[in-house]
Amino acid sequence: PYSSSKACAEIIINSYNQSITLKNKSLIASARAGNVIGGGDWSENRLVPDCFKSLFNNESITLRNPFSTRPWQFVLEPLKGYLMLGEKLLNGSKEYVGSWNFGPSQENVYTVNDVVNHIIDLWGDVLVTILKFSELSTILSTVCLNSPPKQLL
Repeated sequence: PYSSSKACAEIIINSYNQSITLKNKSLIASARAGNVIGGGDWSENRLVPDCFKSLFNNESITLRNPFSTRPWQFVLEPLKGYLMLGEKLLNGSKEYVGSWNFGPSQENVYTVNDVVNHIIDLWGDVLVTILKFSELSTILSTVCLNSPPKQLL
């Protein structure tokens, strides 16, 4: 549903641009950013907030996909992009009409494991629980990310 809603918003804005916007002076674009980290994000199932919730409660950090990679970016980076895009549209630059996805360069692609290890390096040793899902059962593995994994069945 989330990906579909993003695609639908872009289709609607593109249709609006083709039928209305480019015929008058108002310009519109869609913009989004993914894997944003920074202050104020305490939603459920978010890597950094969940790590700190666990640390504050002296609990194990639970990871679902430690080796998944994401292009992480700090919240102010896409915000700057949104403001620059808005400025270009406000100044009448038609070449900025369309869909925009703000993200970091390929050098800022890290695994979930990398991010958690960095948090652990700053905080100190903690216990990390990795959940692995298979078709038949859920296996719970408990590891300290700085040492080889130990599986518990």
